[in-house]
Amino acid sequence: MGIVDLSTVPCVYLTNVLNEVLYGLPVGCELVLETTRDQLLGLFEKLTLACRQGGLEYGALSVDETKCLLKCSKLCLEKIDEDEFGTRLGESVEAADAVNQKLVRCLAAGGPGLDSETGD
Repeated sequence: MGIVDLSTVPCVYLTNVLNEVLYGLPVGCELVLETTRDQLLGLFEKLTLACRQGGLEYGALSVDETKCLLKCSKLCLEKIDEDEFGTRLGESVEAADAVNQKLVRCLAAGGPGLDSETGD
């Protein structure tokens, strides 16, 4: 399991994304994400702590955790109306797209064999 440098990615946005997936989107979204609610809660707690401590340090999240965040962010972009997106997540749709691109670049840099376009 590789590590990913997310020091330039806004952890508050990512925390808001996980909050929406856990509490704002319809129940069962974790199945689409191929994860469990407990795993999402653990990641949420990890991100919340990182935000309180000033941000994500190098190696704070694994490749798998970063992939999960990317999937969650894409799911929020898909499921939340553009008019509500900024209010619920604290970023515009355009800013969220930019964060997703950063996540993909971080994944490509941190994990050999990962697609630089999708992070898969």
